Amino acid sequence: MPDDGKLLPNFIFVANIESKDPQQIISGNEKVVRPRLADAEFFFNTDRKKRLEDHLPRLQTVLFQQQLGTLRDKTDRIQALAGWIAGQIGADVNHATRAGLLSKCDLMTNMVFGVHRYSGRDGHALCAS
Repeated sequence: MPDDGKLLPNFIFVANIESKDPQQIISGNEKVVRPRLADAEFFFNTDRKKRLEDHLPRLQTVLFQQQLGTLRDKTDRIQALAGWIAGQIGADVNHATRAGLLSKCDLMTNMVFGVHRYSGRDGHALCAS
């Protein structure tokens, strides 16, 4: 990444073969990467149309564990625990409870639902842009 923080329009791949036609390997990888980037761009742009907390109601529709309830139930427990811990250590209780409230909302975004490895990272990206 250059010093200005902008991404470059390049990518790297590793081929564990010595090819007689490297351009064929390059074009094959480009054919795979382009649709994935297009999907990610679509998911990201769609998700940016909603605020992270707009996903809270959908957490109620996903079972976390039979004995522990839904993802919304889990979020409520995280929110309460985060607030309690913040109070114990002198941190900002409002920030902690808000973080707890939003902690699982990214799971309901298109980006994370479509590309699971982004779980836990998407909310930050949405807020940063």
